[in-house]
Amino acid sequence: MGMYTGLSFVGVVKPDMLDELKMILDDSGVDRVWSKAVTPELKKFGDEVGRQSFIPFGSMAYMPDEWDNHSGSHIDGHLWTFSCSLKNYEDEISNFMTNIAPLVCIEYNAIEHYEELEEDYNELWITGDIDRSSSTFNGTIGDFYDNNINFDIEQKLKLLENYVIE
Repeated sequence: MGMYTGLSFVGVVKPDMLDELKMILDDSGVDRVWSKAVTPELKKFGDEVGRQSFIPFGSMAYMPDEWDNHSGSHIDGHLWTFSCSLKNYEDEISNFMTNIAPLVCIEYNAIEHYEELEEDYNELWITGDIDRSSSTFNGTIGDFYDNNINFDIEQKLKLLENYVIE
């Protein structure tokens, strides 16, 4: 049957990606939601990755109860937040965090939570953090959101003012 892995994500969306991301996320009922993307890398993620539509639309299966308070995908201005869970059989989460998050967001933080771990231990993804071997987060999802939803969003939005579309 397999174990579930949860992903909770907070990111500041790049201006040139905002409309496309909203278009993709507008169709949560579509099986291959990322396949309708215009950007080739996003479309490839949709076409080639097995359970790609579970990010960000996977249910909150077997996650700690408080994850329900943060479920779903939300865009507020340039701030994108979501929490989901999926059976991460094909390393979909790593694929998303390595290839999609940096393409869509100027800055992001995320945590992975493994169903089989009862303690508050999570893998932590941080913008540009290539060596994740020592990146962990010991706390609840509430702590994560408290530390990241309010993580100097005005400062992050100032980054957008300086963001140059290539």
